[in-house]
Amino acid sequence: GYITDDEIILDMLDDRNISWHIYDDKASEEIFQRIKDVYVKSLEKIINRIEEEIG
Repeated sequence: GYITDDEIILDMLDDRNISWHIYDDKASEEIFQRIKDVYVKSLEKIINRIEEEIG
């Protein structure tokens, strides 16, 4: 399949759900850092796999 980092994707969904209820700058910054450092890389891998398959 396209997704091999199942745990990262689940963490991403958890952070998305939590972010709707965050009113704390520190917590927001932590999620922002995970987006930059972890989630973007994982999504880029998925995009690359899809692009390789479709040409």
